[in-house]
Amino acid sequence: MTATNHQKETNYYPFGLAQKGYNNLTTSLGSAGAKKYQYNGKELQDDYGLDWYDYGARFYDVGLGRFFTIDPLAKKYVFQSLYVYAANDPIRFIDENGKGPLDNLITNFVIYLVTKTAPSFNNFWNKEASYMSQTYDINGNYHSGNAYSAATHGMTANKIITDFSETVKPITDNIDVTMSLGKEVYVTKNIKIGIEGEYGFLSGDKNLSASLPYDIAGMNVSADKDNNMKVSGTVLNQSTTIAGSNNSKEYDNKISIPLGPANINVKANFAKMKQQLSSPEYKKTMKEVKNSYKGGGKELEWKDLNN
Repeated sequence: MTATNHQKETNYYPFGLAQKGYNNLTTSLGSAGAKKYQYNGKELQDDYGLDWYDYGARFYDVGLGRFFTIDPLAKKYVFQSLYVYAANDPIRFIDENGKGPLDNLITNFVIYLVTKTAPSFNNFWNKEASYMSQTYDINGNYHSGNAYSAATHGMTANKIITDFSETVKPITDNIDVTMSLGKEVYVTKNIKIGIEGEYGFLSGDKNLSASLPYDIAGMNVSADKDNNMKVSGTVLNQSTTIAGSNNSKEYDNKISIPLGPANINVKANFAKMKQQLSSPEYKKTMKEVKNSYKGGGKELEWKDLNN
């Protein structure tokens, strides 16, 4: 391309002000033949020496680096001036038509997943993922990029479920939801016996008791989840074991919801729960669980694609 094919050469400061002293190249016909579409391809309005650029929605003054009227999309940009050009960052942003800034960088993400083992429920988590981010300018030229990869080797569904169970064990061990059903039976016209049965849905404990009025005396038969039975008696609120033993749990708090003749009970032993959570055995188990994941996965690996 020869010099006679150039109509004009102009160098600009970031906000559009033309640099002086070396922008003298014009057509062979003189400066009258130079294009009026200059900075960012916008038409220069040089009548009366204004030197404004017509951006469509507004006129722009390169000397001030500001528009003369309010941005039509001002409600979207309440964090900045209503007259600002290209978010005050003309290196990164452009103002295409006077209606707010347009980011000059466009980021594209490419994500793919590689399965390391045959897909099944037990090894569903045993996968490796790689991610890549590439940035291009508005003309499609490559600008920058980076990538990283991560994996969950060894983190099987069974392991996660087991570790979760160990984590909440002090809670599940000391809470129960039961259903109880009671009835009063008259032995004679003036004497009645209270009979109550209860079943624990979480603990598996069973309990059957009978008592005389005013807690004068009573008898209790209980069984744990393994059906080990224990028989105890009560006289004037003093309890004693008559036969057998079991691992039925004890609770220090209870909330009952009446449902007709039956009750739904939520029981908890907060004292024992707190004791288990602070015990050295529990802390050791939690440390082992935490450490088991450090080597089970592959740590993030960042790669600068520019290097």
